[in-house]
Amino acid sequence: MQAAVRAKQAGIHMIVLGVGGWTDESELWAIASFPQTRNYIRVRNYADLRNFGERLVDYICNSRSPLPGLKGPFTPSVSVN
Repeated sequence: MQAAVRAKQAGIHMIVLGVGGWTDESELWAIASFPQTRNYIRVRNYADLRNFGERLVDYICNSRSPLPGLKGPFTPSVSVN
């Protein structure tokens, strides 16, 4: 956790991806840069990543708008186009 704090203090933008139900939500939320609703993403499993991977890469590389297809601050829907 201290490494994440130092990274953010150094100006590094932290995007966090949690996979599965065994993640520590509060720790990942604390690691993500503000606003966490844009920078903390959770998926149910690795198969879900295939459904929005290209948009995730575009968001990370271009960071021009919120990731399309995310519902609420946490979970993307696998049925979103």
